Amino acid sequence: MKNSLLLPSVFLSTLLGATCHTQAEAAAPPAACVVIHHDEARQSDGVTQKNIVASIPDGPSLHASEFHVQGVASGEQASELGDAASVLLLTAIAAHHSDACSEWLKNEGEAAKTALASGHNPSFKWSHLTINNQKLKITASSASFLLTRHDQGKARGEVALADVVVDGANAPKLLPQAAKATFSLPEDEIAALTQAVGGRSTAAPVAHVTIETLTARRDDITLSGNGTANLTGSPDSATASGHMEITNLNNLVSLAREEHQTKLATGLMIASLVSHKNNGIQSWDVVWKSGILTVNHLPIPLH
Repeated sequence: MKNSLLLPSVFLSTLLGATCHTQAEAAAPPAACVVIHHDEARQSDGVTQKNIVASIPDGPSLHASEFHVQGVASGEQASELGDAASVLLLTAIAAHHSDACSEWLKNEGEAAKTALASGHNPSFKWSHLTINNQKLKITASSASFLLTRHDQGKARGEVALADVVVDGANAPKLLPQAAKATFSLPEDEIAALTQAVGGRSTAAPVAHVTIETLTARRDDITLSGNGTANLTGSPDSATASGHMEITNLNNLVSLAREEHQTKLATGLMIASLVSHKNNGIQSWDVVWKSGILTVNHLPIPLH
C-alpha cells in the first residue's frame, strides 16, 4: 500500500524538511547518515548549489542539477539548511530511514523553531531531480518547499513535486506524477517531525500534523483530501484520518490489477461500494491505523 496513490505518504513526509539555523551548533550530517557533495555560491540570505549528490551509505542517492535556498539569516545557515533539506527529501521519497540521522535531524528541527520565531521563512527549490533507489530511478522536473509561521506557535509548510517519472525493473505505476500539499503543526514538534522522516528513533515523540490540503494526480486520476496524521520514528505506529476524494477510481483499480496488487484492487472495489458519489467524484471518511484502512467505518485490511 505504500506505493498507492491512496496513501501519498511521500508528501506528508516531505513536510519535514524545514530547518533553519540560528545557532552555531548546527553541524554537517554524520558520515554514517549521508555523504553530500555540491558546488556552492552563497548570498546574504541564501545559497545556490549545483551538481548536488547526496548518498546514503549502502542506500539510495539524490542528484539535482540546481538547488536554491532563500529566506534565511545568512549564506552559511542556508548551506547547512540546504544539506538537511536534501537529506529529508531523499529519505522521504525513497522511504529509507536511518538511526544515524536521528540526532542530527533533531538538532536541525530545534533550530527551525528558533528560526521561525525570529521571522525567517525558508524556501527550497530543486531542479532536475533524480533519486536512485535500488533498481528504481525516480525523476522530477522540480521539487519545492516553503516554511512559514502559520500562527502563534504554529508552522505551515507547502510542498510540491512536478513531472514525476519512475523507471526501472518492476517500476510501480501507482505513484503520482504530480502532487502538492499544505500542512501545519506546532513549532515545538518540528524536531519530532524531522526525526520521523529521516531517522528511525523509537524515542522520538509524536508529531501532530494537520493536512490542510492534499492533491495528487496520475493521468486522469486525481486524489484530494485533508485530515490529520500522528507521526513517530516508528512507521508502524503512525496513524492518520481525514476526508478523501478520487476521480476515475475505476482506472486506479485497473492500475492496481496491472501491478498484481490483488488486495489493493479488492480493497478499492469494496471502498467504491461504500463511497459517496457526486458528479464522477467518489469520497470517503478514512482512518489508517495498525495497517488497517477504515473507509466510511468499514475496515479494509491491506497487509
